[in-house]
Amino acid sequence: MLPEHLTTEHIWEAFHHPLLRFIEKRVADSMSAEDILQEVFLKIHQQIESLKDVKKLVH
Repeated sequence: MLPEHLTTEHIWEAFHHPLLRFIEKRVADSMSAEDILQEVFLKIHQQIESLKDVKKLVH
């Protein structure tokens, strides 16, 4: 369950494993998957204040 006020750390803990598995199924190697995952979380961190509805993360 995610808290009402999210931090990048909350999102990382909730989503990094399933998102990494999702990415690994679509790219050639695990290093590329890790790079993509880091880029995704960098964007999340930079834009977290624009997230208006926490429920959108779980749907």
